[in-house]
Amino acid sequence: MAQQDRILSCQVDKADESGLSGSEHFADGVESWLKHETATRNSTAEWQTFTHRAREFVRKFGQTQRIVCITSGGTVVPLELNTVRFIDNFSTGARGAVSAEHFLKLGYAVIFLHRRGSLTPFTNRLCPPGRGTPSIEDWFDLDDASDPDGGASRDASLQPELRPKFAQRVCEVVRSYAQFRERLLLLDFLTVEEYLVQLRWLCHLLSEDGLCLAGSIIYLAAAVSDFYIPRDHLPRHKLHAGQKPEETGGGIIRCHPNGSLTVHLSPVPKLLGLISTKWAQSSLVVSFKLETDEFLVLKRAEAALRKYHTHAVIANLLHTRKVEAWLLHALEGVPTDASISCEHLSVTEYPDEELEKVLIDRVTQLHTNFIEIRKRAAAYETS
Repeated sequence: MAQQDRILSCQVDKADESGLSGSEHFADGVESWLKHETATRNSTAEWQTFTHRAREFVRKFGQTQRIVCITSGGTVVPLELNTVRFIDNFSTGARGAVSAEHFLKLGYAVIFLHRRGSLTPFTNRLCPPGRGTPSIEDWFDLDDASDPDGGASRDASLQPELRPKFAQRVCEVVRSYAQFRERLLLLDFLTVEEYLVQLRWLCHLLSEDGLCLAGSIIYLAAAVSDFYIPRDHLPRHKLHAGQKPEETGGGIIRCHPNGSLTVHLSPVPKLLGLISTKWAQSSLVVSFKLETDEFLVLKRAEAALRKYHTHAVIANLLHTRKVEAWLLHALEGVPTDASISCEHLSVTEYPDEELEKVLIDRVTQLHTNFIEIRKRAAAYETS
């Protein structure tokens, strides 16, 4: 498999240089790699549980309700097989979690494929704004339970009181979760390989004949690593300074005598084109494009729409991502300058409204249009 990883890396480089990342040659290499990654998991209890839960969920809802598969959170790139150190893509998963809530409110069944430990629908409402986890003092009023001078409790029998606002929020979250939990399936990943293997399998599941008749969306909100180290090149144990090349994947990772570390990372194959053209042809595919340069954000989003043939791209800027976004789409045919629509969506004038609600309302409208276009195309082919 090490040779296959090197071949795949070479194919990625050539595809990026020529703009042919959706070519048959490239696709075959990626499919071979992901099939091998899947085969290494097939016999595990975790994989069998994952596939069983997902299939039963789609069987239950696919005939009568639309399904959306949302990816959320960041992927991990391990530096050892027995992982102590890793490279991480930062993402709290807030956008994906809130988006899932709004899809549920609009009647969708939601497969939420998220980074283990990232925010999930409804429970994310228990976190203070701007923080990933709440503290004890967010939950409880401790003013009467401790000595104001920092000493021991004045009365060890005194019970701290749950803050009324937090108690109310907990009740609201529990009620919301109870209302929608039957239509919410939580699945998790950690590494970039796990993410890609699971996403590919879910795309194929949603495309099976007769399973998802009401329509489906692939909503790609996860922050996916651009680089990784192939499994066959990872050292088995924790890295230490001064290790020999054969102990660190044949030189992919080099530990130098002075304690410094050199890591050679391979590019993660860009799979967006495969998702929309191979794996999930019957699903509306929506991807994200985050930029820091306001003069490049739309240009790069348009380029991504043309290159990968997704049905829509949500573009946003790092510093305004919570209040505005641009929705680019071209549902009929190959995207061209004339066919691409660009909509600016903003909640700057409505501080109490979440941007995700505006986005999901519009995406579900596009999904309805997408389903109608496919129905007309199918009727034309059979006429």
